[in-house]
Amino acid sequence: QDDAISRLMASSWAAFARTGNPSTEAFEWPPFTPEEKTTLVFDNNGQTRVVSDPYRTIRRLTEDIFGG
Repeated sequence: QDDAISRLMASSWAAFARTGNPSTEAFEWPPFTPEEKTTLVFDNNGQTRVVSDPYRTIRRLTEDIFGG
C-alpha cells in the first residue's frame, strides 16, 4: 500500500514539476480555486479521489472563532 501511494504521489509531483499541472494518466486533478478548494486525497489503499473543500467544517469553525 505504501509503495502504491508513493508512486502516485511521485508521479504527481513529477508532472507538476514538468508542466505545472499535477494531473497524471492515473487521475485528473482539477485546478484549485478559492470557491471549490479542490483537493486530491491519496488514500491508504492506493486509491485517489478528488474532494471539494475537505476541511470545510473545521475551516468554518476556525473562522467563526478567530474571524476570517
